[in-house]
Amino acid sequence: MRALHCLTLFASVSLFTIGCGGGGGGYNGPWGQGDGVVRLDGKPLTEEATVTFLSAEGYSATGRVDGEGKFRLKYNGSNDLPVGTYNVAVMPAAPVEVENADPASFFNDDGSTKIIERKVSGIPEKYHQPGSSGISISVKEGANDLNIDLDK
Repeated sequence: MRALHCLTLFASVSLFTIGCGGGGGGYNGPWGQGDGVVRLDGKPLTEEATVTFLSAEGYSATGRVDGEGKFRLKYNGSNDLPVGTYNVAVMPAAPVEVENADPASFFNDDGSTKIIERKVSGIPEKYHQPGSSGISISVKEGANDLNIDLDK
């Protein structure tokens, strides 16, 4: 009985240890953290967007870009991400859905159709996918300043 109790305790400690540390995802190497600024033509990106970092090993980290171009990467919900080289994408935020779906709200009082302006992203399409962006960034152990420069 004592041997069974020790085996159960060992299994519990092993499972706890496997689930701890870093962002997980089967990675056992050193960890880095990534903050940075996205710039478009030398100026901080003012539209909301998402940055995606994708490694050849399949690790993926993302971050929301605020109205000042700043972002912080997350990997599996953690600020820690695997060290390595990543292909990078910068994607515009999804368009905001119309709050009022009442069909009558799309017409003027005279019956003509209202013109609804949609904001067009200033981020060139080539940057929307990690494979086509041409941007590759290395994440090193510890804190990383990961600035991304885009050109129109």
